[in-house]
Amino acid sequence: MKVHITQGDLVGRAVIVSWVTEDESGSNAVRYWSENSKHKKLAKGKTVTYRYFNYTSGFIHHTTIKNLKYNTKYYYEVGLEHTTRQFWFTTPPEIGPDVPYTFGVM
Repeated sequence: MKVHITQGDLVGRAVIVSWVTEDESGSNAVRYWSENSKHKKLAKGKTVTYRYFNYTSGFIHHTTIKNLKYNTKYYYEVGLEHTTRQFWFTTPPEIGPDVPYTFGVM
């Protein structure tokens, strides 16, 4: 399972988590929590597939996590019980006139 995250809004308080499952649709939900919290939250997204001639894609999942706090480390999990994987990201600092901001694209 390949997992990608991208910035989900203009101010850095949301991320979009995307991943593909090949054989089963699985869950389109992402469980997430901040570094200093034991309370896990759940964000639900959408799952799509597409066909192009003889090719049929895997199940493509996109889930947006909203209302995140600035400059905070978050952990998140995607997948089913037996295939759950955990990742983390840090949100950017709050936007201001003296705050440098760098966003990388790969």
